[in-house]
Amino acid sequence: MFYPLEAIFADKNIYFAGKTDILCSYCCSLLEFYKPGKTEQRLEAPYLSILEGLNAVTRHQNLEETLPKACEAILATVDILKGIKPFDYLDRDEIRDSFSASNILLTQRFLKDKGYGIDANFLQTSTIPEYAPANVQQLHAAEAAERIYGLLTFYATLFDEIPQIYEKIRRIADMYSNCDNHDSDFLFSLAFLEFRLDAALQPNVTYTPYISTESDGKFYSGKMIQFKTYTELIITELFESLMIGHYPRLCLVCKKPFLKTDKNIQKYCTGLSPHFHDEKQLSCKQYAKQNGSPEKADGDPFKVICKKRTECIRTEKNRGTITPEFAAAATLLTQNHLTLALTETDYTLTQYKKDLERKTLYKETEEFLRNTPVVPA
Repeated sequence: MFYPLEAIFADKNIYFAGKTDILCSYCCSLLEFYKPGKTEQRLEAPYLSILEGLNAVTRHQNLEETLPKACEAILATVDILKGIKPFDYLDRDEIRDSFSASNILLTQRFLKDKGYGIDANFLQTSTIPEYAPANVQQLHAAEAAERIYGLLTFYATLFDEIPQIYEKIRRIADMYSNCDNHDSDFLFSLAFLEFRLDAALQPNVTYTPYISTESDGKFYSGKMIQFKTYTELIITELFESLMIGHYPRLCLVCKKPFLKTDKNIQKYCTGLSPHFHDEKQLSCKQYAKQNGSPEKADGDPFKVICKKRTECIRTEKNRGTITPEFAAAATLLTQNHLTLALTETDYTLTQYKKDLERKTLYKETEEFLRNTPVVPA
């Protein structure tokens, strides 16, 4: 449901419109894809059309001409914000259907029955129940008017809302990157200080069953929350994320955002830095190491993944599910992949993760053993 924004928080994930993301990925996508000044400039033209549509509904004037233009402006806004979650998940057809010719006529009928346009308190009043069940036609008209007014209000508010929430989330991520204390209570206190005026939000919260993302296919209880503003969604996601140890950080080299998801304190992202050495672009980790500030072993994501895979190999060998020879070969290949990851900037974290997945690594190990009967110690 695209308005109010309906999301489920459960299992360290956020579920929206059939999509599953790890908690805090919405905050990180805002930091990554919103460009101060540039994005605002692109949003200005559709914002004016949306505002014109909102004024038309408020004053009950010229709806047939302004609302279709406002609908196209909303779709243009969604396109501009496409890289930012959850805007890339929104159903364009559903938005277009809300502004269909029949819904615009129903909205006109509703406003005519009221005798005036919709005011700013429209969404806070109980408009629909006053028609039910006496007159189904009036009920449909009220529903259409509420949906159109709600969408117009939501997207008109975005123009001022997104720059403000972006600056706050970026300040939080910057503080988290530069502070030495990563105790959860301390991180919460920083967030509360930044959002002290917004933390008293009152979204609609219910508990609902959902199917786990795991292969068991069982139903579990999740917390479903309805948000009437984008700010409500982002602030809620941030605090839900902090409860499980997820939070946004800025790379200390390139200042790009990345998501911290475990107990290891990572200082640098896994991407390329703006710096070169011998005409070869360095990764942020390589540049930091070159300048005397290497990533600590327990905070290096490449080393963390390598360590986990090595421990799994050792466990399987002890259980007897793989032979000592196979375990030695798999461990050797794991270390080779780590060396490649730490030296080659083109070898991305995503590809590294895929190569160290059990199925992929063990298939490579089988091929290795066929061609190398004796495994080096």
